[in-house]
Amino acid sequence: MAGVARNVVEGRGPVSDVIWSYAAGPYVLPRPAFDLWQPLPGFLAALPMAVAGPSFAAAQAAFVALGAAVAPLTWWIARDAAARDGLAGRRAARVATGAGIVAAIFGPFLVAAAGPDSTVPFTVFAVAACAVMPRALDGRRGAGLTLGLLLGLAYLSRQESIWLGLAYVVLLLGRDGGIRAAWQGLRWPMVAGALLVVPWLVRNALAFEDGLIRQTLENAWFTRSEDVFAYLDRPSLATFLAQGPGGILAHVAGGFAHQVIDVLLVPAFPVGLVGLVALVGLRRTPALRETSPLRALVVSGAITFLVTGVVFPVATLWGTFQHASGPLLVALIVFTALGLDGLVARIRRLRGWSRENAWLAPLATLALTVPIAALAVTLTAAGAAREERRMEAVAAAVGRLDGPLITDHPMWVADALGVPALALPDEPPANIARLAREFGAGWLLVLDERGRYPGMLLDAASPCLVEEPLASVDGAHLLRIVPGCTP
Repeated sequence: MAGVARNVVEGRGPVSDVIWSYAAGPYVLPRPAFDLWQPLPGFLAALPMAVAGPSFAAAQAAFVALGAAVAPLTWWIARDAAARDGLAGRRAARVATGAGIVAAIFGPFLVAAAGPDSTVPFTVFAVAACAVMPRALDGRRGAGLTLGLLLGLAYLSRQESIWLGLAYVVLLLGRDGGIRAAWQGLRWPMVAGALLVVPWLVRNALAFEDGLIRQTLENAWFTRSEDVFAYLDRPSLATFLAQGPGGILAHVAGGFAHQVIDVLLVPAFPVGLVGLVALVGLRRTPALRETSPLRALVVSGAITFLVTGVVFPVATLWGTFQHASGPLLVALIVFTALGLDGLVARIRRLRGWSRENAWLAPLATLALTVPIAALAVTLTAAGAAREERRMEAVAAAVGRLDGPLITDHPMWVADALGVPALALPDEPPANIARLAREFGAGWLLVLDERGRYPGMLLDAASPCLVEEPLASVDGAHLLRIVPGCTP
């Protein structure tokens, strides 16, 4: 995202100097950007870059500013849910305020705001859309147009906004009035959403060969994580079915386990655990049974969770659900606030307290959330600093290279070395040589052990790949690609 934003600011337009997916053409460098990602995050990053210069820190500023909207949105939805559940006075205020404060210091949101990617804009626009949905159901033009614009902005952030639209349809079908009432609730959101989305769909149809349908299908056909970089040995329906029912179900189970443990429970602790328990306990309350913003968050989040886990079980290991989990995490924050408030109220009745002590629930949540968030931010910052130092060492050791470079970290390496980069497919050296000939690449740089590399290069040397000394970077291998070589 930051690289494309820099190209926009420097007058080159929305193009990328990196190819890390070969699912759709054109196969040229530079190539049109946003084949895998939607455009809005890139253009958001370009706004502060245009003022402060094309630095990564400038790109981050846009996402920090936009991410600040998550807390007040969470507060608003929690306040609405508390009112629907009959809470009033200090209890309602503590629930709403506590949820908003937790959202402001929530580890997954803080980490997401530090990186210029799709997570923050999708979360903000998706949550705002869910907040507007109940008002748009009656067919009111203003609310419908607002919902359509928010859904359009969410789509331009991540394609998972499709499940937001489906959630809205589910809410519509749950109301009385038949087809006519449903059409009234759909027409204005469709008009406003189309104004934003259709021009981008036309652009993609013109810019990319085979559109993006092939890419979506291949993401569903992944049998291993390395398939995202496939060049000649492409994933297909045949390779997917060749796994057999056992292999397919194993991947689905693994995808769900990743989404639950690595997205909803561990990084979101204790909110993820408490929120899920509270969701079950409060499933019959008005805040969830009624057509409410909280219900919209839960329905859209559940659809996203199920689709990514079932249809894209391997791709979700790369973060498909993680980057689209913001709306569901906001819902879990609200359920945590409601559930702990109800627990404190029950203890108060059992113990005969004279005061409500409504502050106990948010205080307990913050007591656990703050250190977890601090740990997440600290570890993320340390990891980023470590990777920055490694990229600086690689750049110093490699020096200036001519022409495109094939590497297992195309985005980082392209930025560090200032050269176009191609993703290294986990395929035989003959395929790598063909890739190099097609793009005129003269070098192969492998930084980590993944798939068959670098073991294949070290165990069975290819005449087309000649290793150059690169002793100053542990575990890195730089190989010169012999021009015109055919293994």
